[in-house]
Amino acid sequence: MELANPVPCRIAAGRAIEIPVVVLFGHQTDTAPDMNNTWVFVSLINEESGGAPQEDVLQGQRADSIHPLVEREGDKDGNFAYSSFTNLVVSTRGRYRFRMTAVDMKR
Repeated sequence: MELANPVPCRIAAGRAIEIPVVVLFGHQTDTAPDMNNTWVFVSLINEESGGAPQEDVLQGQRADSIHPLVEREGDKDGNFAYSSFTNLVVSTRGRYRFRMTAVDMKR
């Protein structure tokens, strides 16, 4: 799992992040794994204290299923799928890191 584009280092509290946060999924094998029914949830971790996600600090689209990428000839990155999170708003000032959690909903 990796971010498709860098998230701005500074985000104003209470304002939406201007670009969607997009997570890419890559693989090292010839066939992509079955990601049907797998969802990704985004949360914030306080950078100073770590620990549990700060559920009350992040608003917006915090969950998305994993979508397959259309294969392009010559794509050497090995990415096969993505999840996108839009209209994310950090409501409280602080230093945070994004945490992405993938959950297989079939189980």
